[in-house]
Amino acid sequence: MTNPRLGKCYELSFQFIITHPEYKLVHGIITDNKFGSGKSLDHAWVEYNNEVYDLVLNITWPKEVYYGLYSVEVVTVYTSEEAIDIALEEGTYGPWNERLKRFKPVGF
Repeated sequence: MTNPRLGKCYELSFQFIITHPEYKLVHGIITDNKFGSGKSLDHAWVEYNNEVYDLVLNITWPKEVYYGLYSVEVVTVYTSEEAIDIALEEGTYGPWNERLKRFKPVGF
């Protein structure tokens, strides 16, 4: 069964923070270490009160667990206001950081 949310992390995370401005929008790089695959990709998720909500997986994790499972490298963190301003300026849901724009997934 294919997850229809795959490939939509930036869009889903952006849409979520519009209606949940207390959350921070996070853009970064994750590496799947759960099964030793070592696959890395650029990703977006939201955070609030030391919890991570990954909208692609539709799961909330304690931040330390999520960061440990996925060897998270945070590249940028945005408030909802900052994200809205940048999205309007860039014309996309993300990524907006030049490093992430150039990042090529590893192992896919």
